[in-house]
Amino acid sequence: MNSPTRAPHRPNRLLRMLRASRITRLGVVETVLAASLMGFELMEAPSPASAGTTGYAVVTLALIACAAKFPVAVSTLSLLMVLSSFLVADLLPLYSVFFTMLIVEIVTASGQILLAVCLTFAHWVLAAIDPVAQALMTDIVSLTVGGIMLTAALLLGYTRDRHQRQQKNMRASLAEQEREQRLELARELHDSVATSLTSVVMQAQALTLLPPGEEHNHRQSLENISESSREALSNLRTMLQLLNEKPNRVSFRTRTASPPLDVAVGRIEQELEAHSLQLRARLQLPPGIAAVLNDPAPAESTKADAAAWTDRDTVIKVLTEMTSNAAKHSSPRATIHLECRVDGDVFEVSMTNPTRRPTPPDELTSGGMGLGSMRARATKAGGTLTARLHGGRTGDSTVEAPELPGAGGGETYFWRTTLRLPIVVTKS
Repeated sequence: MNSPTRAPHRPNRLLRMLRASRITRLGVVETVLAASLMGFELMEAPSPASAGTTGYAVVTLALIACAAKFPVAVSTLSLLMVLSSFLVADLLPLYSVFFTMLIVEIVTASGQILLAVCLTFAHWVLAAIDPVAQALMTDIVSLTVGGIMLTAALLLGYTRDRHQRQQKNMRASLAEQEREQRLELARELHDSVATSLTSVVMQAQALTLLPPGEEHNHRQSLENISESSREALSNLRTMLQLLNEKPNRVSFRTRTASPPLDVAVGRIEQELEAHSLQLRARLQLPPGIAAVLNDPAPAESTKADAAAWTDRDTVIKVLTEMTSNAAKHSSPRATIHLECRVDGDVFEVSMTNPTRRPTPPDELTSGGMGLGSMRARATKAGGTLTARLHGGRTGDSTVEAPELPGAGGGETYFWRTTLRLPIVVTKS
């Protein structure tokens, strides 16, 4: 039998109410305190309050309630209220002093520091003037106590303003960290799981186009689909394990080891062949860089022993995305050109594929995140990524993928994506 739903405990509801922004907003608590003190003084007065006293108290309460929203206007009016306080003969001085302190505290806490300092000095000067006798007060004790009270209100408001600024900066920092984590997770899911599943879909589509009777090609395609599916499942499990741990303390990409470059090129060739595309690879690498990129050990362990090092993880991830884009957008039975070389202290990998007039992207296999993901990875690794369109009527031009020119259905363009990463010399 289900237990009846009980109402939340009253103290918990009270705490939630006190935490609400309507209650803790600047000026609300001060208005409640001023109203309580005003009621206490009016009740303790020996005679009933006059209409002037009641009106004066109501106006001061209104000024306190509006001080946070209109600090300049309320500061000016507070000076006028203090100057006119002698007209209310039965007003006790305690409320007038308390009213002045609250105004100073609210104006300071609202961020108007210079205005609050000027207001504090002006109220301290007014406290030394006797409007009835039209003379200055020479009581040092009263002036000192008044100065200390106004200074205390000023410091309290400054402390509150600084605390609010710190909380605002902390919330902004946490929001930025959460945004960066979401973007990194989205890139990892796109570059691992989404890329593998895209390969599965495209290989399955290519399998349906094979003529009957080619059992060997069918078997090879099914093996490629099975391998890509297992890779997607493995990457997805890795993502889930990282989410179940503490993603704030670990980077997603540092937990997965990328395959060597020669192995990745072999996989690229197999995937392009499954789409009736050919790969022409030209790898012109010095022995040191080739050893780092082709070492079967993870890249981080290789970095400590290598004379020259580059970010292999970024190279493989960007190269995988290049291959996926080439398979989706290349002309039928085209030849894809891959080039890896070293230019001074920069490692460069470039892939060029022919493409015809662009067609609307397939929503299932194209998510529109590839180019942005590659650029984000390249920037984080200290490198650059460029995507250029060559040929057609436009000549050489730098364009984004959605802005490919579409003049002439038979015209051929060459889409080239180039990644440039710095080579780090770890020891002489």
